[in-house]
Amino acid sequence: MKKLYFLLLLLTGLGMGSAFAQPCDAQFAISNNGLNTVFFIPSATPDSSIRHYWNFGDGQFSTIASPAHTYANCGNYVVIHATQTVNPNGLVVCADSSWQTLNIACNTPCGAQAFFVASMVNNQPNVYQFVNNSTITPGVPFVCNWYFGDGTSATTQNLSSPTHTYTNAGDYIVCLSISSANNSCGDTFCINVQVQVPNPTPCNVVPSFTATPTSSPNTIAINNTSLNLQAGDSLVWTFGDGTYGYNLNPVHTYTSLGVYTICLNIYRFGTSDTIPCVRQVCNTVTVTQVPNPCTLTPRLNYTVSPANPLAVVFNNTTGQNVLMTTSWYFGDSTTGTGNSVTHIFQQSGTYTVCMTATVGNCVYDTCVSVTVTSNTQPCNVQANFSYTNNGSQFGFVNTSAGYSAGDSIRWSFSNGLVSNELNP
Repeated sequence: MKKLYFLLLLLTGLGMGSAFAQPCDAQFAISNNGLNTVFFIPSATPDSSIRHYWNFGDGQFSTIASPAHTYANCGNYVVIHATQTVNPNGLVVCADSSWQTLNIACNTPCGAQAFFVASMVNNQPNVYQFVNNSTITPGVPFVCNWYFGDGTSATTQNLSSPTHTYTNAGDYIVCLSISSANNSCGDTFCINVQVQVPNPTPCNVVPSFTATPTSSPNTIAINNTSLNLQAGDSLVWTFGDGTYGYNLNPVHTYTSLGVYTICLNIYRFGTSDTIPCVRQVCNTVTVTQVPNPCTLTPRLNYTVSPANPLAVVFNNTTGQNVLMTTSWYFGDSTTGTGNSVTHIFQQSGTYTVCMTATVGNCVYDTCVSVTVTSNTQPCNVQANFSYTNNGSQFGFVNTSAGYSAGDSIRWSFSNGLVSNELNP
């Protein structure tokens, strides 16, 4: 059996699966008892997460897990089997392929005719009895080979009717191949059987939602109104523009105007032996140009306090609006509220101060860089002086407490004269 590695690139972009169970394995077995109807049995256990692609070599194809195919002519055929395994989100996680050469012998026709009907047993949707109504040549022993489409088979003698239990839900091709003991003649008959496996988790979810335009341009707010949602249910939104979402109540912004179809897909997974419950609902929305109601230009100013160089007064000067709320972010991990606030920084530095003004659904932001500098020496000087006078002449003595060399002194005598002397 050969591997076809070049097929991997061709298969990675194909459709969507439902659940991930096991790695890829494209190996397969062939059973045909020398007849022209062949049964193909994959090595991988049938599972809804595995996609199968069969090329029978005669121009015919199939995507059934365990197909049966009848060749119209005898000869050699190259059969190709490719598989993909996908995760619950439909993404391909691996791919594989293989091929075999099949020989279809030219048998002499005979009077045998295979035929059977499928009957559900005791209303069990995954248990079937296959009633053998084939016609065989009297006195000639025949062997009946049953292929149940799930990778299993059974052999019975003459017109026995087997019962088969399926472990997974799905559509199966069931075939009966009858042949004489020496394989000199035979016939094959196939039917499709739809199998359901009882799900222990009731599938009672009813998907629904509403989609409403918002005041933001091209933006739709979606409200999930589904009934009977349970913990563990998976939600997948398709917004109609090639994007997806997984939130309970998503808000989506479109890049262009137009009409879009929004779909909600709800997946409820039971045990590994059951197919998931899948429910879908779709609604169309029209995205039109929304005028932007937020037209104010945010403004602020600030003043450093002369008494404390680390204290700054900030004012919202955007405009007078009684419905406006103002928040401040001072850049030192502290905040404030109000149209006018005073903030005292703890140390010198440059801070990015931002103001957020909110009016209804409109939010305005603006920021400014503020530099504050504190004195490195403690300000414990207390100015004081005494004086003597001789008529119109005065002598001033600096008696300031806490005075130190390097301090600047300035005297103002109220007559327009000044002095920088220590004792003028």
